[in-house]
Amino acid sequence: SKIHKLVFISVNAVEHALPVLYKTDPHSMQTISCFAVGQRTATALQAYGVKVISAPPPFNSESLLTLPPLQN
Repeated sequence: SKIHKLVFISVNAVEHALPVLYKTDPHSMQTISCFAVGQRTATALQAYGVKVISAPPPFNSESLLTLPPLQN
């Protein structure tokens, strides 16, 4: 897969994107780093068995972008 990182900003995004990703490439989610802005979004990703990196408090996009893996 050419995708290396995915940022999810809502539960709705998880519920719509993950079924498509799993259908098109079932093994892709094992190599993609997934980031979640909020706690409910992280929980939704975990429900799909995805290892997720969550934004630190205050759980917003700005705090997510402070994480080292997103500095490149």
